Amino acid sequence: MRRPLDCLTAQAYNMDMNQLSREQRAMVIRCLCDGVSIRGTSRITGGVAKNTIQKLTRDLGREVLQFHDNVLLENLPCKRLELDEVWNFCYAKDKNLPDSMRGMPGVGSMWTWTALCADTKLIVSWQLGARDAANADAFIGDIASRLGRPVQITTAGNNTYLTPMEDHLVSERRKPGAAVVKCKVVGTRRVP
Repeated sequence: MRRPLDCLTAQAYNMDMNQLSREQRAMVIRCLCDGVSIRGTSRITGGVAKNTIQKLTRDLGREVLQFHDNVLLENLPCKRLELDEVWNFCYAKDKNLPDSMRGMPGVGSMWTWTALCADTKLIVSWQLGARDAANADAFIGDIASRLGRPVQITTAGNNTYLTPMEDHLVSERRKPGAAVVKCKVVGTRRVP
């Protein structure tokens, strides 16, 4: 007859079973960064559970976001930034949304706004939201708070950038005490 494990041993047993080694975590992250699916990562890594991979991804995302916001990005020496928006959808594409969900925030078309340092390929800032003036303003404001020098900004011609750039990046309109960053908005043109 089996003896039940005492509580302390059971906790230690579960703790050992639920913790991936550093090498296993690195292998999972490497697979995901290479574009391998969660199911494929599970097979490649010797059977790491899909839920464990998703939990590791969430935990890693929180840590990377905290590092990005608190440690890495202050007074960046970037000279050139490339701004872009990438379309994606949450739950369903706009044409397939049920009528009850239309207009709900966080459902349907979403845009990932990105600011990439052209020289170092560092993501300076990102924003997830609609492709509208409010998100453009928040995005450009975040970029302005991270820069420590004048920059050249390249976009694909999205006109929603113009007003926020003038508000946040032109030195005369900066608040006293903030880092002075100059940006001259020359104009926009569509690039095919």
